[in-house]
Amino acid sequence: MPNLKIESIKLGMIVKSELPSLASRKKMQVAATTALRLGQVVRLDTSLNVVGALGTANDIQSIVVTGTATSGTYSLRLWHYLGYWVQTAPIAYDANTTAIAAAINLVLGTSAVGVTGSPIATITLTFSGTNYTLIHQPLVTMDWSVCVGVTAVANTRTETDTNDVQTIAVTGTLSGGTIRFRLKKANGTWGDTFAAWNTTWATMLGYIQAALDLLCGANGCVASGAAATALVLTFSGTGYAGLRQEDVEVDVQQLTGATFATLTHTTYGGDPGLDAIGICAEEVTSAAGVQQANMLVRDCVVDAGQLTYGSRSRSSVITTLEKLGILCREEATMITEGT
Repeated sequence: MPNLKIESIKLGMIVKSELPSLASRKKMQVAATTALRLGQVVRLDTSLNVVGALGTANDIQSIVVTGTATSGTYSLRLWHYLGYWVQTAPIAYDANTTAIAAAINLVLGTSAVGVTGSPIATITLTFSGTNYTLIHQPLVTMDWSVCVGVTAVANTRTETDTNDVQTIAVTGTLSGGTIRFRLKKANGTWGDTFAAWNTTWATMLGYIQAALDLLCGANGCVASGAAATALVLTFSGTGYAGLRQEDVEVDVQQLTGATFATLTHTTYGGDPGLDAIGICAEEVTSAAGVQQANMLVRDCVVDAGQLTYGSRSRSSVITTLEKLGILCREEATMITEGT
């Protein structure tokens, strides 16, 4: 009879991956004095050390309650920075924001989340405390099954991240022809668009805007600036707002009189993504020097706080971790044959 080995798997524990083909798990150098969270999206700095890819605004979520609550309780399910789900104790249907915040911070950590709004209508959560600042959070869910009078609950992410801004300077004395822009669209594909020269800059700026609208939709990317030497592109429309964009390619070979064009990435968008290399597969505490840590590496981007692995498979950071077999979301017991 074979020996049996019984192992208890705790909530949030990293376990062995049985699906190595989905991503490469590597030991990589983490930049000095850098702390990383399990499941945090990471990128490489200029020294090719791993650092966290952060947004430029704290995560804000608004939970909207439909119906009129008259009695009962509800609970909230949130993602802990150490890499597992936690649930609050029952909260009274008419609890004020102070009581709601106390219940949340009891399970997430002191002052992790601020709460505002109307308790029985709209509750707004701002993740601004230690270990949660500037990091996108999975959407909080509410269990309202024993909250009398509630008919539906919806949660939306409402923070405003910085829009991506790029400045183009075209040198030379322009007198005719066309300028070509090549940029990455919201659907992930690249596209080209052309704008004709005009002696009046305001008219030419209108041509540029119309050309950009063909690729990005109406005002997806907004053109502004006082002259061709200071053309500003602001990615502020649907599918672009608050997201980091790749550098726009500018071709002035067909623009008569132009000598060359330079692009400056003036402001990077708020969401990490285009330079993401993967996700952190373990908790990394801040240390004085460079240290080694496990990372899950594969071509990936981040879309509004959600990790995308590859071009077709979209999943949240949590689901990706679970599918890769490195994160347990439930208490479990494994029985395996011993040697």
